[in-house]
Amino acid sequence: MPPPGAKTKPLSPAPIRSIITWTDSGAEWPEGNVEKSNHWSFQPIARPRPSAVKNEAWARGAINRFVLARLEARGIAPAPETDLWTLIKRLTYDVT
Repeated sequence: MPPPGAKTKPLSPAPIRSIITWTDSGAEWPEGNVEKSNHWSFQPIARPRPSAVKNEAWARGAINRFVLARLEARGIAPAPETDLWTLIKRLTYDVT
């Protein structure tokens, strides 16, 4: 980096030392130079609240609640639970 043939000058040793010192000290960004953004990648990580659903008995966990909320919003009922042998058959097809 940069690619061969690029018409750029390499950094002098002083800026390189500054960058190394900055990263070694924790790479804290000066508060006045921080851009404010609402982009999702700049938001702190937070646990989402599970969606509200009508069919509480079907949802066994938080992920099921998210899926069921989307299905209910589209007016689609979840498929009925299948028997053990059908699950084994599906697993066999997936593995092979």
